[in-house]
Amino acid sequence: MKWLYILLTLWIVLFLSGSAFTQPAEFEQLVQEGIELHDKGEYKEAIKRYEQALRISKNDPYANYELALTYFTMGDYKKAEKVSKIVLKEQNDFYLAGAIINGSALDEMGKPKKAIQVYEKALELYPENHLLNYNAAVTYNRLKKYDLAQERLVSSITMNNLHASSHFLLGEVMFNKNAKVKTMLPLYVGLLIEPTSERSVTNMDLLISTMFQGIQKKGEKRIEVNLFASLSGDKNEFSSIEMMLSLLTAAEIGMDTLNTSDAQKFVSISKQLFHYLSDMKDTSNSFWWNTYGNLLTDIHKNDYSDVFAYYISQSYWEESGTWLETNEAKLDSLFNWLNEE
Repeated sequence: MKWLYILLTLWIVLFLSGSAFTQPAEFEQLVQEGIELHDKGEYKEAIKRYEQALRISKNDPYANYELALTYFTMGDYKKAEKVSKIVLKEQNDFYLAGAIINGSALDEMGKPKKAIQVYEKALELYPENHLLNYNAAVTYNRLKKYDLAQERLVSSITMNNLHASSHFLLGEVMFNKNAKVKTMLPLYVGLLIEPTSERSVTNMDLLISTMFQGIQKKGEKRIEVNLFASLSGDKNEFSSIEMMLSLLTAAEIGMDTLNTSDAQKFVSISKQLFHYLSDMKDTSNSFWWNTYGNLLTDIHKNDYSDVFAYYISQSYWEESGTWLETNEAKLDSLFNWLNEE
């Protein structure tokens, strides 16, 4: 969930953004007590401490941010939006974090257009912050403004290519734009970064459904293949691969036997996809090749396709986890290689 992601990451933003304005020791103590109570889940008591601190300094951005974060955590988005707005009255050390809370609260309240205004204004001040770009993309996706969502996600990933949430959301956005391979590529990488969470299963679902998109078995001997055109005017440098992938998955369905498990099919198709990428290796220096194509091509060339596919699907199929347990040396080799890249 979006709110959970915010709670887990915003403390990093605050740590990097600087310290609070100089305040009396009593003020600092009250805010610190509020943070400790918040971390324990004692939100009402935390709010009391922040309110006491704000009696000392009503408009302090530090205390108002912490109060807004607690309201947001409690699901009181209206109060979170109201309090975080105080933080945004002028640029300060907590403006960035306050903008993310404010925009997220507006989004949760069903006011995505206002949320976008908050994010875009903050992005004028902090254009290279990947969290702002990601949160703006979440809202653009909700508004079905997929091109703008894609633009923000490309920025987010370019700034932080280990941010699994951005890869997962880019996969969802490209699925909404009917771009088959461009849906699958970020999902592969997102699952490499985060293979064992609850949302890993959700994203494996999306990856597999996209892999077999447009393929239908019609009776015992007939397989129907439907190719879909992209819903945007984007250049599709993977159109030839999409056609080959559709034929490959159709063949897999046509040769369906009890001797081949779903996990084995997934590994086989993934391996062949990486082979296709390797054959058409692009030198255009595009985002899609720099971020995804080159990595998956190198995985194939170094003979890691099998272990990679089993690794990213370990939460989805028990068989994948079992395979990894019996092939620990191959998994260690993959990660040693990845760490050297």
